[in-house]
Amino acid sequence: MNQVMNSMFDRTMPVVHAAAAKSFGVKAQKHQTYLDTLHYLTQHGYTEWVRYQPASRFWPFQWIEGGWLLALSVLLIAATVWLVRRRAA
Repeated sequence: MNQVMNSMFDRTMPVVHAAAAKSFGVKAQKHQTYLDTLHYLTQHGYTEWVRYQPASRFWPFQWIEGGWLLALSVLLIAATVWLVRRRAA
């Protein structure tokens, strides 16, 4: 979504000289252009869904993620050892 927003923002926002970019008017214009772009994308069916999990689930999620990453690394190491031994023989 950020990639789409940034490309739309670059196309709709005119190029501004660096000295002029420090003024408040340009900041307001950029913010309005960002809101216009967001409104355009929303009208055309682009949405971004965000889900939040309660803080009490942090450690269970860490253990789950750590577990499957550990299992994957063990599997990849076993496959590497098997392939190296097979080619060496």
